[in-house]
Amino acid sequence: MSITKLLHATRWINLLERDGWVFASRRRPEEPNRIDAVTIVALHHAEPAEVLHRLVVIEEFRVPLQQWEYSLPAGLLDPGESITDCGTRELQGGDRPREHKNPSQFRPDVLVRGLVG
Repeated sequence: MSITKLLHATRWINLLERDGWVFASRRRPEEPNRIDAVTIVALHHAEPAEVLHRLVVIEEFRVPLQQWEYSLPAGLLDPGESITDCGTRELQGGDRPREHKNPSQFRPDVLVRGLVG
């Protein structure tokens, strides 16, 4: 098994190296199985029941991209917070307003760009 080396750490993200590859992750090498965030796939149930349900998405301006993006509701777990509580907090709005958007209005250039690791 390869060893992952921590190159640099910040409050929100870490720069790591493994097998000659440099990548970013929220996890540290000593915590490979830690869950630190949730993503919610939420459907808005419409009435009457024959009406199609709508996927809840968020439009946010992302400074690193210097543009707006569409993503699923998500958030980082606070210390000691359960996954359910984090998901509930994010669906209740957190610190940003939510708007309903029509999927036909989505721009195809940015849907979700994120970090993996």
